[in-house]
Amino acid sequence: MKRRYSPTKDNNKLPRGHLAYLLAYIFFWLKGPRYKVEYHEQMSSDEYRVIISNHCQIYGPVAYCLSLSRKMRIWGTHEMLYIKEFPDYAMKDFFPNTKHPKLMRFVCKTLAPLVTWVCRGAPFIPVYRDTRIMTTLHKSLESLEDGKMVVILAEEPRRYDKYVNELNEGFVNLATYVYRQSGKEIIFHPAYVAPKLGRIVIGEGIKYFPEMENNNQKKELVLRIRDEISRLGASLPEHKVINFHDY
Repeated sequence: MKRRYSPTKDNNKLPRGHLAYLLAYIFFWLKGPRYKVEYHEQMSSDEYRVIISNHCQIYGPVAYCLSLSRKMRIWGTHEMLYIKEFPDYAMKDFFPNTKHPKLMRFVCKTLAPLVTWVCRGAPFIPVYRDTRIMTTLHKSLESLEDGKMVVILAEEPRRYDKYVNELNEGFVNLATYVYRQSGKEIIFHPAYVAPKLGRIVIGEGIKYFPEMENNNQKKELVLRIRDEISRLGASLPEHKVINFHDY
């Protein structure tokens, strides 16, 4: 029997939001670009695959949800799931330099019920930055066991080059956790989203081996994935690059 997935731990207490997500999906599908997904290798479902991608502000998550919704679940900050936490997060992340903070906070509070409802219905894996990180890792493993790819938009604010920022190294911990829990090795796929071209390019896989426990080897893996994301971006026709944060 196929198990029911919920991004929230207390899924019996919170509305799941499938209808809201469906309506949001239809809206973005009608209004946004049609994304063409290009694979540099065949993606078999019997492997545990994790896509590491550039972020492109809101465009990255929307692009993956529009194009791969049935095949993946995507990491996203947990504040997007909770009405009380969303306004503070939105002010800090979306409107840090606003000249009208009171007005924008009112807008964020007004939109919080809708935004969190949509996210609860989305293929969403909440990311926590405290002891609840184990929930993030567990739901990621659950998703891989369900035959889904996990998508992680791993950029940090620090710029690396024209196409990609430096990557947060935390995603490597998922590979370690999955191997210890299941004995399976994750395959990381660098990927690049180009909203102005309507394209997602998913590169060849880079396999994680348990021998990579060494911090230097983990760092080398992260840098290799970062450089490959940059290469994928450079391989596309000239386009406007949407940075992680362009505020």
